[in-house]
Amino acid sequence: MSNAGSSLTHTLTSPRMQRLSLRLVIGLFGASLAYLVFPSLGIWGLVFPMLALIYLSARGLRFWPAALVGLVSGFTFFASQTSWLAMYLGPVPLIALSFLQALIFAVFFAFSAAVTTRVAKHLTGLQFAFASAGITAIFWVGREWFSGNYPYGGFPWARLVSSQTETSLSRWVWLGGMPLADLLIVFVTILSIELLILRPTIRSLAAVATAVTALYVVPMFLPINASAESGELTIASAQGNANAGLFSNRESGQILENHIAASRELMATGQPFDVLVWPENAVDLNLFGDEKNVQRIEAFVAELGKPLIFGTVTKRDKLYNSSILWLPGRGMTDWYDKLEPVPFAEYVPDRAFWNALAPDLIGLLSYDFSPGSRDGFFEVAGAKLGTLICFEIAVDEIPPSLVNGGAEAILSQTNNADFGKSDEAYQQLAIARLRAIESGRSLVNISTVGPSAVYLADGTEVDSLPAFTRGFMNTTLPLRTSKTPAIFTVQPITFAVLLTASTLVLWLFGSSIKGRRRK
Repeated sequence: MSNAGSSLTHTLTSPRMQRLSLRLVIGLFGASLAYLVFPSLGIWGLVFPMLALIYLSARGLRFWPAALVGLVSGFTFFASQTSWLAMYLGPVPLIALSFLQALIFAVFFAFSAAVTTRVAKHLTGLQFAFASAGITAIFWVGREWFSGNYPYGGFPWARLVSSQTETSLSRWVWLGGMPLADLLIVFVTILSIELLILRPTIRSLAAVATAVTALYVVPMFLPINASAESGELTIASAQGNANAGLFSNRESGQILENHIAASRELMATGQPFDVLVWPENAVDLNLFGDEKNVQRIEAFVAELGKPLIFGTVTKRDKLYNSSILWLPGRGMTDWYDKLEPVPFAEYVPDRAFWNALAPDLIGLLSYDFSPGSRDGFFEVAGAKLGTLICFEIAVDEIPPSLVNGGAEAILSQTNNADFGKSDEAYQQLAIARLRAIESGRSLVNISTVGPSAVYLADGTEVDSLPAFTRGFMNTTLPLRTSKTPAIFTVQPITFAVLLTASTLVLWLFGSSIKGRRRK
């Protein structure tokens, strides 16, 4: 055997490499639990072993080994729960997005492990246990913020608390939004692990049980209120179960007809309502420049006799994903253009660059939606409704902006047809439920194909429609004007997390430089 071959064999079989290989397996296994943790399976209790295994896979490592473990864990974490990305375009988008997220995950994970390892030289016992839990929580939430904003607006998905919508833990978002909830989940998990490592005794087990119990019990006493503060509004919504996928071959106007049919089922019952809401892309007709299409909508709204809010694509000076308010006898009186189009789904950023890398995929998206500049408020029956479109429900800034603008209830219009029977729609619905609690507003999440649901300000589900079913919901909802603590605390909490993470990174660099000088 050559010297090079002998050296490689020695490296691969060394105790250090074998230990790193074991860590990679532990991280991969822990991260793969994300498939079970998040909706639709939603086995929420597994969030703790998931985090524990990911943490243990890099515990005690320095930066670069931890980065390698983090890359594997991060890729697995995202790919295991977003397999729906591959439904129509194959595995390339799933692999690309998961790898990008894994790079971000690896950097934050490596800094978290390296800082914790360095802190271990200065702190021991309970002090290290609490410090390690705090450091890990800070970098985890910092990574969530970064990956939710960069690049191209980020991918604000896979927040830990979105696995907890069926538990009282979700109520923490009322106090401090998703950042606070995720901070607490990570902190309690890592503290529990360190306590058991420090002293694997009955007393440590009791301390862990107390911490986890407090995580779920304390939010049950938060004064969350869902009652009406400015009257009530009966909001009806229709799910057409339309073939509304991006690449579906359909007759123009068929999606509209499906939603008209669902709406007529509601009208046939004689139930009163104040406004009817259709989902994103519910009207698949050009309403600008085609008078016949305008008359078609006008005729139905006249038959309806109530305001109609619907999603459609509008081509004016540019192309927009829009939500339109149409009033009987008055026509289109207001509209909202999506503020945050989804990169590589509704537009291609840096098109020339990406087209050179993947011309076949980029060529499928021949259009680019432009970000809107109008506010998302509609005045209906004396109430002020805030509306957002599809993935905007996951963007931290948009729901609070609706509350701060005076919205008394929130409409979330979405089209999940591109993702079939996958978990995507259920994951999005979980986020919508959290936004209702966070904003302190009733929220109607209506989809073209479902599932759809209506939530009160305390997260209570009051109506729903299963996936791939034509139907309607009609619910009298309390209108609210007060603001939850989260509206005021999310930004300061996020700023504190990022500032602390940055300070810890600078401390790590400074400490490393001093150590080298001493040597």
